[in-house]
Amino acid sequence: MEIVAIGKRTFKLMMQRFEDFAKQVNALCGQNRNNENWLDNKQACELLKVSFLF
Repeated sequence: MEIVAIGKRTFKLMMQRFEDFAKQVNALCGQNRNNENWLDNKQACELLKVSFLF
């Protein structure tokens, strides 16, 4: 197992950015949580402009 140490300031900044991201996801998707219209893997990757290989 490898251990990586980061500075306290870096950790706080990383956590703040993650919290901001989570808030954006909730703002965009929060009202649709019960919606049965889910994206498949291909649609999600196209929307996020990412690719994956199996």
